[in-house]
Amino acid sequence: MRKLVILVLISFLLVCSLFSETIHPKLKNVATELKARGFSEKEISQIFSDSCLTIYRDIRSLKRKKIDYFERGFGLFSSDSLQRGRNFIKAHLEILSQAEKEFGIPKEIIVAILRIESNFGSFLGERVLINTFYSRILLDIKRVDAEEELVQFLVMCRQIGLGDVFALKGSYMGAFGLPQFLPSSFLRYALDGNKDGKVDLFSYEDAIFSVANYLKKKGFSGSFYDQIDALKKYNDSKEYALAVLVYAFLLKEKE
Repeated sequence: MRKLVILVLISFLLVCSLFSETIHPKLKNVATELKARGFSEKEISQIFSDSCLTIYRDIRSLKRKKIDYFERGFGLFSSDSLQRGRNFIKAHLEILSQAEKEFGIPKEIIVAILRIESNFGSFLGERVLINTFYSRILLDIKRVDAEEELVQFLVMCRQIGLGDVFALKGSYMGAFGLPQFLPSSFLRYALDGNKDGKVDLFSYEDAIFSVANYLKKKGFSGSFYDQIDALKKYNDSKEYALAVLVYAFLLKEKE
């Protein structure tokens, strides 16, 4: 019996040692948190030893550019841009009206965010999300909490049943989908707008409901100052918040 216990203990220590060797030291906290969330050591090892795991070394030089949303070249307030916003409202009026009624967020505000964030889905980002967070951790880039977002990303993949964690792409900041949510925002605020039993931020209905839910939870109200504050939580920029409000105002003005 004693020999059996010793053999079991040795086997356990060997497994732990092998697991430790497959995980980069900078990913130890991520691995520990994933284990606490119910991931097995085998699952974690498979993810972090996958040949698709890649460091985006250029991410070190990619700094978040300050965008001038009001600059003519950006094109946000051009007649074409505004017409696309109006067309979007017409095409999705029913779900936008439902979101407005349920969450109290004007449909024009939701449309303005989808226009700015992804141009209604025409610009979604081409970076593999897991590699984005992996790169930020290994290269010590602190713009976002990459450790937390990597954990949330893998939890999210399990929750939505995404078997290939390398399939989801987004921005170099790690945001994805029509509303450009980070994984942590997805888990907190994303909703099933079309009631098909799953949440998909590449779906217009789900994106619309998710944006509305996010803004409501962040305190968006009839007060101008509350609106600015809520929009700055979506994107920490006063210019961004003002751009959303102006674009929404111009859409409403033509109704």
